Amino acid sequence: MKTLVVLLAVIGVFFAGRHVWQSRPLPAVEFTDVNAHAISFDQMLDDKPRAVLVFLLPGCPMSKASMQIAKTAYGDHNEKIAFVGLLMTGDAAATSQFRKDNDLPFPVYAIQSATDIFAANDLIGRVGTWRGVYGGTVVLTDARRHPLFIGRLEETRDLPDVLNKQKI
Repeated sequence: MKTLVVLLAVIGVFFAGRHVWQSRPLPAVEFTDVNAHAISFDQMLDDKPRAVLVFLLPGCPMSKASMQIAKTAYGDHNEKIAFVGLLMTGDAAATSQFRKDNDLPFPVYAIQSATDIFAANDLIGRVGTWRGVYGGTVVLTDARRHPLFIGRLEETRDLPDVLNKQKI
């Protein structure tokens, strides 16, 4: 019986710690745009109360699916929600070509263009799994960078419903 109580306590502490870790705000990462100007998370929000971050990987089928979902969501919600693509490979120059090739209506920044690579790694660690972040992962945050929804793989299909339920 004592062993069971200890085991349940350890499991409880693990899940409580995981909840605290996930409920912390995402790091305040700044990215460099094509013109070598740093842009902060607050600037990406453009005075909107929510942001959708779309993690993109060229050639990834999940990224392609997420891009289509994000484009549709952008058309429905861009007045109140900021949309930002984060390209997981390439540099700032590659992002403009990627955005053009995929006809994305929202800005795209390269993870490698982060002004603080440690903050960028923390961001990836917070939204990813133990394997890293999947291409196509979408994250809805509030203005203080608290994650409200993290959609990985097939969960990205839920983004339109999640956005429709936002009280903005």
